Amino acid sequence: MAFGGCLSVGRGFIHVSAEGDLEPCSFAHYSDTNLKDLSLKKALQSKLLSKIRKNHAELTKTKGGCAL
Repeated sequence: MAFGGCLSVGRGFIHVSAEGDLEPCSFAHYSDTNLKDLSLKKALQSKLLSKIRKNHAELTKTKGGCAL
């Protein structure tokens, strides 16, 4: 891919739900942190987002196009 794969989890973009949950992507509604409790800088260091970024090379696209 021209962009180096998936740009979610703060590698290019991130999603904040209406409830304040910091999600990897607007299409992956999973979160382990909420911006009501933490700053954006701290929330980007959450276990979920950090683990996805750390293992980014293992993400592969599925039939639906999303690696997450």
